[in-house]
Amino acid sequence: MDRIEFLRQRFISGKKPTVFVDRAKFYTEAMKTTEGEPMILRQAKALKHVLENVPVVIFPEELIVGAMVKDPPGAIMYPEGVGLRIIAELDRIRERKDNPLEISAEDIEVIKNEIAPYWADKSLGAVAEKIAPRFCLDLLYRGAFYVATEIAGISHFSADYSSLLKVGLDGIKEFARRKIE
Repeated sequence: MDRIEFLRQRFISGKKPTVFVDRAKFYTEAMKTTEGEPMILRQAKALKHVLENVPVVIFPEELIVGAMVKDPPGAIMYPEGVGLRIIAELDRIRERKDNPLEISAEDIEVIKNEIAPYWADKSLGAVAEKIAPRFCLDLLYRGAFYVATEIAGISHFSADYSSLLKVGLDGIKEFARRKIE
């Protein structure tokens, strides 16, 4: 099997995606230790803590490496967004009919005991629920339960590899530097 087909099969094999909590755990650890500091610095320190602690994983046949999951396909939790909406389904997420996800019992406990309590009143979702008019919440929760991945819920990410290949990491850093100035 050639390299591309090998990579393709990894994602279409029918294997259930696994929820990985490492990023959420390390991000939460850093945010807990930086209370009272400016948010921009807290977020930067949290990112630094994540990048220093998430294990480096290189999968077979990849040319561009690096992942926040240990075994693709995977779902990454962003509790500071709306990732905590997963709590309602956590105990049955492995068996639910639509989009079942694998998660270890240990990771469920980490989410319930370390991550969720911290973000319960601080996440984007929690703040939105406090300030949104009642009719908006009624509309939001009227239909089927879903996880809004587009605002940092869980699961989806698409890197701009074409830009990375065109300009390299140094080019991307220079682009970011120019944007800041």
